[in-house]
Amino acid sequence: MLKDYSFENGQLVVHQTGARIDLNNDFMREAAIVAGFTMEVSAICAARAARSTVFASPRQSAIRICFTPFMPQVWYAVWPVCHLASLEIVRDPARADVLFHFDYRDRVEEDPERHAQRPVVNGQCRDIRRDRLATVFEEVFGYRLTIDPSVHQGLAVMKSVRKGRHDAQIVPCPFPVYRQDQMFARLVDNMTGDHCLEYSAA
Repeated sequence: MLKDYSFENGQLVVHQTGARIDLNNDFMREAAIVAGFTMEVSAICAARAARSTVFASPRQSAIRICFTPFMPQVWYAVWPVCHLASLEIVRDPARADVLFHFDYRDRVEEDPERHAQRPVVNGQCRDIRRDRLATVFEEVFGYRLTIDPSVHQGLAVMKSVRKGRHDAQIVPCPFPVYRQDQMFARLVDNMTGDHCLEYSAA
């Protein structure tokens, strides 16, 4: 895990995505939230295991899932989902009931299913750049979230087309000068009535 990161000029560098994250108070606050959530999930799983031991209730063997080529860390949503759903994460693909293609990279050329010789969840998801996702979104839903920043009126979200960059900014439009590796999307208010945020991976 540690080999995937390095520290340069006061920033945490994520090797797989190239993201550079400032080690400031905001980062420390987010890290504390993730750590607290991870401990909560672990406590729930431990309590379940203790109840199952005490009451000796019969249960089916856990479904075994193997992530390839990378193992998701605790801050990815799939990690708590697997644990709370009582899935067993294994590292040996031969022992797994389900194979899950998990890759930090924006685009991969190899076919994850070619060597697996069986279906792989997310196996055909090999290009997750934001401009590609925007194209697929429009094809599926019939409308677009991206905008032309030179003519749009109002606020928009400016971000890199590459995932994992953590560089999104809310900017006023029209916004006439921008780089080719940037994209602009409508600003979607995801605040719910109970002062919580609805999460979106897009």
